[in-house]
Amino acid sequence: MAASRPRHLIMSAALVVLGLSATAFAWKVTNQLKRHPAPPIALKTIYDKSLTIPRPRARAVVVDYCATRCGPCRESLPHLQKLADDKSLAERGLVVLAVNDRETPDKVKPFLEKNNYTFTVPMDVEGKFYEAYYIHPVPTTILIERDGKVKEVFIGYGKTSDPRIEAAIEEALKQPAPR
Repeated sequence: MAASRPRHLIMSAALVVLGLSATAFAWKVTNQLKRHPAPPIALKTIYDKSLTIPRPRARAVVVDYCATRCGPCRESLPHLQKLADDKSLAERGLVVLAVNDRETPDKVKPFLEKNNYTFTVPMDVEGKFYEAYYIHPVPTTILIERDGKVKEVFIGYGKTSDPRIEAAIEEALKQPAPR
């Protein structure tokens, strides 16, 4: 776990020296997951329930990798809650998760309660998800299709993110459930 952050920092510094942005590099690396099976990662939720990502087949999964300390993450979470609250999306097979980046439940629970967030929060305490999905920076939103393959990756969050994420979800939900 501790070695992953310095490796990312060294990589980012090298990219700056080469004149490349770390975000552009992260986008390229994380986007290599597209059209490939999502790496299975077992985590515990904030309420200590076991959960494996991706979830059982026949469901599309939106995974927002975030932290309470991250400004853009805090901006993205109301949209994530809107997706989680949308009963028609759930009925059509969408699961919404907010994987937390190495914070403690006693830090995250009050934040969720204060903001009335009810989506499921798996805790990436050891950085397993972070490593397997090449997360850098946060927030990173990953859409996994019903067949278990990564459909789309969104790095960062801004005013154009919501419609792009929603369009990708609609496309993913059109995919028939595997038999």
